[in-house]
Amino acid sequence: MAISNADFNSIYPASAIMLLTTLYGSIISMLGYFARQEHGQSSVSPISTVQLVILLGVFWSLNASAMMSSLSFNMYLSTEVAVIHLSVIGASVFLSAKPNYIDTICDAALMGASISVVVGVIALYSGQTEREAAILISMNGLTYGLLIYISAYFFSLKYPTGEEVSFSRLNWHWMEIVTFLIFMYFSTETIREYLKNGLAA
Repeated sequence: MAISNADFNSIYPASAIMLLTTLYGSIISMLGYFARQEHGQSSVSPISTVQLVILLGVFWSLNASAMMSSLSFNMYLSTEVAVIHLSVIGASVFLSAKPNYIDTICDAALMGASISVVVGVIALYSGQTEREAAILISMNGLTYGLLIYISAYFFSLKYPTGEEVSFSRLNWHWMEIVTFLIFMYFSTETIREYLKNGLAA
């Protein structure tokens, strides 16, 4: 998020931090997945309301403090992205035949993030939107989606429905979205840019 208001030279250090979080998340996800496979399925008792409040409080506090310490908190406020996520969640809950609403909301958060990333890329490639604004649409879509997804995960610990949410599958889909975002915005020079620069020269 910080690179939208910074100079070009800060892109690589910021991308390194972004990739580190992806690396750490994938390692933790992998360890959790294989540890769970090894021990098999086990019935876990629901957490208490106090534990749920503590989990949500710590999680949202950490995210809020990170946002407040950034260059501008306004970067994280996006009406377009909020509308996308609310629309997708509303439609998914209304149309879904699944009895597990937490599963539905997790899928909707993933879909809302995917749509936001694609909308940002389309806005950039259409030439009607500045690069910084397009990046903010995609990044905020990813941020909002992850906040909803992780919060829904905490609620699943409090309100198990008997139908298990496939978090291991969803985690890998989140990795795919992040990879797509990095490739579309921060990859090496594309053929289109190469030809454009060649014609300009």
